[in-house]
Amino acid sequence: MNEAQRYPLTGQQVFWDNAPTPREDLRKVLDAHHLSALLPDEVTNEKALRQALSVLTGELSIPNGHAWYIRGLKHLKQNGYEVKLEVKDETENGATQAFRVKIINRTVVIENDTLSFSLVATATGAKQQRLQELYDTAKATVPGSDVGAILTKILKTYRPMVVALRPMGGLYWIPDAHKVAFESFCDDLLAACPGNVVTPMNWEMTPKGLSRVKDSMLKEMQKECQALLTDILGGTLGHEAMDNRLRRCIELQDEVTYSDEILGEFSDTLNTILSSARQAATHGLLTS
Repeated sequence: MNEAQRYPLTGQQVFWDNAPTPREDLRKVLDAHHLSALLPDEVTNEKALRQALSVLTGELSIPNGHAWYIRGLKHLKQNGYEVKLEVKDETENGATQAFRVKIINRTVVIENDTLSFSLVATATGAKQQRLQELYDTAKATVPGSDVGAILTKILKTYRPMVVALRPMGGLYWIPDAHKVAFESFCDDLLAACPGNVVTPMNWEMTPKGLSRVKDSMLKEMQKECQALLTDILGGTLGHEAMDNRLRRCIELQDEVTYSDEILGEFSDTLNTILSSARQAATHGLLTS
């Protein structure tokens, strides 16, 4: 490894743990970094109420041998849920008490509350007030999992390539070329919600690390190259779609060339697939 090598062999390992983030604060961060399109849609009323019920039932003390069961009421043409307190033991398994809850004009309404105060010492009004607070929070925030998805989408736009070091993502190797931009975004994200934690660790390639990055990069590139070839040869693409596939073939060939110190002998294999796809796409565009 020396300075003449083209691919950046130093970078960062990055992983994160994200909390629900105020939607408006997240929007401002994304706007500032010209990433507004990545803001998720506001959570639906149904999902927000379901999240609120999950939190509430986790907060309420219930007798041993009982469990909560939350059932959607859509099949009854109602917009809401029925929450049952079930008895569960070796001889009995049935719902004993319940209440129904729905959203009317963004207001939580509990009705048909047969939940005995002797079983759960919380009055209807108190449950309704707490559910309203939880519902409002769900509507006004972006879940931590969605914040993580935004970070993943940002990383996937970077060239030179960012490599996932775990099959399920969440741990990435980022070349130094992206360090400043990504750290700047993460600093603003953490300021918007201190519950977000993004952890970067400077990392210079070791032989073992290089092997890990090579395997991950090769797997990702092979999958995309083969998918491009399959799409192009499938005969179902329109002119614009075919042109997009051709452009991506050219981009991937540049990435393979740029990364050949890591990919080594596999560069030829990837270039062979991409050359075939590129020729087929060019022929398809000329004859369409």
